[in-house]
Amino acid sequence: MGLYANLELMEWFISVYTEAISTKLDMGKSGGRYQASGSDSF
Repeated sequence: MGLYANLELMEWFISVYTEAISTKLDMGKSGGRYQASGSDSF
């Protein structure tokens, strides 16, 4: 089950992501897309 199925989990993930990562979240229905920046903590 993905994040879209659980609104509470999706909102949590987005808030944690924006606090930890400086780049914009690029999230599609099948998952997130990440860009290498060298400073990501995940």
